[in-house]
Amino acid sequence: FTQPRGGLRATWRGPQLAGSAFAIDDRGGGLVLLPGAFGTDVAEQPASRALVARLRGDAGALQWGALAALRHYADGRGHNRVAGPDVGWQIDPSWRLRAQWLQSHTTAQPLSGGLRLGDASQGQRALAKLVYQGDRREAELGVDLVDAGFRDDTGFVAQAGVRSLQARLAAGWAGVGPFNELWLNVEGQQVRSRASGELVSQGLSPGLWVTGAHNL
Repeated sequence: FTQPRGGLRATWRGPQLAGSAFAIDDRGGGLVLLPGAFGTDVAEQPASRALVARLRGDAGALQWGALAALRHYADGRGHNRVAGPDVGWQIDPSWRLRAQWLQSHTTAQPLSGGLRLGDASQGQRALAKLVYQGDRREAELGVDLVDAGFRDDTGFVAQAGVRSLQARLAAGWAGVGPFNELWLNVEGQQVRSRASGELVSQGLSPGLWVTGAHNL
């Protein structure tokens, strides 16, 4: 949102259910991200009206939710709509699973440098992450599958048409020499095109994190 004329937000929270929604009338300006597998294109952002809603339920170890982002562009330039459910499961005190599935439907297509009403495109995004957090050990494993036709103009999706795998391992120790805590970690990621299987990017990054006395 770049130049809002005005907006309205409502939030409700109960013991096991919470929700929030907001509507914004935006003058436009700035750029809309158009994600691809090997790069991100842009188009000029027209004026729009958007409604975004989020619902979350809590059932002990299981949390569930749903998200909807509906954006309609001025002067009949089309729309971008994204919606889907998500779930979080605290398997035990150390293990947690999070997953989300989103579906997009878009008629605001990039034509002549801007967005114009065009043929509808659709896409899905599915992501899951398994997290382990112990006293001195941590691990994460995630997968993110994004269709080539997926677009979220109200959020930030820089790549589409890709399969991304991420992993992180970390180990920590207390009272090592002058340090209160010392952690070693390594993170890796691989991204491939879903259409061809071609490698888009990959990386492996080691890391060191320490704390000392007096909040050092």
